[in-house]
Amino acid sequence: MFLMLITLLLSFSSPSKADIDPDLMTGWKPIEKTVEKFMFPIKDYILEVKSYRPDVYNTNPSYRSPGPMTTMIVELHKGGWDNRVGRLVWNTIKYDMGRDVLIEGCDRNYKAYRSFPARGRKEQLWAWNFNSAEVQLTCNEELQYKQLFSEGEGTGQDAGDKCEALGAAPIDRIILKFMEGTYIRAVPKFGELKFPEYPTCDCWHPQCNYCTSLNCTVQHDLSASPAGVEVSSTATRGHLNTLVLYDQPGAVLGRFHWSRSRVILTGGCIQCRAPAELRRLRGDVVWNFSLQDNVVRITVEGLVVYEHRLRGQCAKTYGQVARFAFDGLGCENSFRMTEEMIAGERFTLGCNGSCYSA
Repeated sequence: MFLMLITLLLSFSSPSKADIDPDLMTGWKPIEKTVEKFMFPIKDYILEVKSYRPDVYNTNPSYRSPGPMTTMIVELHKGGWDNRVGRLVWNTIKYDMGRDVLIEGCDRNYKAYRSFPARGRKEQLWAWNFNSAEVQLTCNEELQYKQLFSEGEGTGQDAGDKCEALGAAPIDRIILKFMEGTYIRAVPKFGELKFPEYPTCDCWHPQCNYCTSLNCTVQHDLSASPAGVEVSSTATRGHLNTLVLYDQPGAVLGRFHWSRSRVILTGGCIQCRAPAELRRLRGDVVWNFSLQDNVVRITVEGLVVYEHRLRGQCAKTYGQVARFAFDGLGCENSFRMTEEMIAGERFTLGCNGSCYSA
């Protein structure tokens, strides 16, 4: 009944979306031709591309012997197939010279990836996420490229204007070129209800023996999961959003805290002022915390707002995280329970009665 009610509410409150090719909404669409066209309102959907690293490649090729094709191209159009407003160009490998990714109209030259895509794995899952202020490209959940539309390089005196125009353009269709053998799909940004939401039951409670009872934890392999933990709460300067992190048997490994003013991972692993992206947050936000491959990452609506790689003893300690709990977030906030998670007995819609006043 609870899920049916939320589903009905979302059906009435979700914003209407422009037309999209229905084949992209039912799963992975194989790309079989050199040029393929799709209706795709890129502000409403994340464009995901599944590609494959070539078995043999050269990270420093010459123009005379370029090696196997590694480049993917997506042209961005608005209102018609002959009205191109931009172009995305990126590669399945990281080149020594940094000629990895480019957005036509925003970049004067190619930009370098932050790391080798998918850490060298053959299968790669790319995600282009366009928002009003910026665009991000991730590969296997790792940020590889980010461009603010207000900071475009481009060419000529109107360089910045071109990039801002691209950010404002109502792109409603795309043309794929040289992407045979890949797969694409559309992931809606708003109005989804994949998994139920539960309150962020406070573990600092007698029922939980003050954050030491396994009944108040959620079993979830954060060190390996790309999904992380999705939480809805309020971003403020003073109040900390806190996750308690445990190993599989239930020993507390540490706590992760963040607010609009600071980010902390106990044990001396992170103690810093919040970056500008976090300081700009206001009011209720839906944020995601992940710890995959020893990278602490916070994302908000698909955008990476904080990222830090753990090393040494910190990586060793937090690489064991297999459970989490909430401390101080209260019943008014919530998190999304996914199929990967196994919740303790106290995680009910009323936190085992503690959310209700006597």
